[in-house]
Amino acid sequence: MGIVLGFLPCGLTYTALLASARAAMDAENPFAGMLQGALMMLLFGIGTAPALILVGKVVNTISQTTRKRFYRIASLIMIATGLWFVASAP
Repeated sequence: MGIVLGFLPCGLTYTALLASARAAMDAENPFAGMLQGALMMLLFGIGTAPALILVGKVVNTISQTTRKRFYRIASLIMIATGLWFVASAP
């Protein structure tokens, strides 16, 4: 299941997709709207690429033991968040 979830885009990508679709819908010409939406997504990809590359480089510089600690902390945070959501459900 983890591999499948890795193919889902993040919330920022959905927001960019909605914005580009809306811009295409507001265009006078369907072709111009398609180009405008494509340009918006291209610029979104170019804008997010430096941050993704930086995260990849930083992760490669962290030692294996530190990485394991981060994974454990992240796992505990995810478990705590899930328990909190279950406990606060009406």
